[in-house]
Amino acid sequence: GHPRLAGARADPFAVWVDGWRLGAVAEGFAPLRLEARAGATVVDLVLEPVKPPVLQGDRGLSAKGPGQASYYYTLPRLAASGALELDGVRHAVQGFAWFDREWSTSLLSAGQVGWDWFGLQFDDGEELMAFRLRRDDSARDPYDHGSWIARDGRARHLEPADFELVPLRYWRDGAGVRWPVEWEIRLADRAPLRVVAALDDQRMDTLLVYWEGLVRVLDERGRRIGAGYMELT
Repeated sequence: GHPRLAGARADPFAVWVDGWRLGAVAEGFAPLRLEARAGATVVDLVLEPVKPPVLQGDRGLSAKGPGQASYYYTLPRLAASGALELDGVRHAVQGFAWFDREWSTSLLSAGQVGWDWFGLQFDDGEELMAFRLRRDDSARDPYDHGSWIARDGRARHLEPADFELVPLRYWRDGAGVRWPVEWEIRLADRAPLRVVAALDDQRMDTLLVYWEGLVRVLDERGRRIGAGYMELT
């Protein structure tokens, strides 16, 4: 990026792009402060990790295909507090946030055409990260994986046999593309989960078009048990 618009500093940690800034409040890495503005919307939050980082995949190496991988870590739950300004009105807010950092060899391997990713926080203090790599032959990709993170922060790696992501309902955008906005997550060792978009149209019209946004998590009886973020390509 342009040196005046994007940059980073190691200690205390800080990164910034076009006036959006994420940086440590003091020396080290955390707690973090997030400051961002988009038109009449302003975000100013302090983020305090509740759990230690989770190294995804094999000790942080997340294989995506033959010879394809990323290094990938997650802070699955941060206590967030601060202010959200909408149209000139400032609101005090608090809740939880999720922090992902991933850097990759490349996006997709031969035969892979996209991915569906979920980061979910449950009200009981546990979390789930899971993704599937969509293939042009519609087969299950052997590199699908995820993590179930317990209340004490310990993570259990999930293989394809441990979970299945099943789309239930689609939303069609103005270009005629169908996006799955309601899902069932079937788990080998617990009851299925229902994941529902908080708003169907959370499509991002960027260079690589994504659907990215807030979802709600329901149990098999339809009761809300958590919330999270969904990314579809």
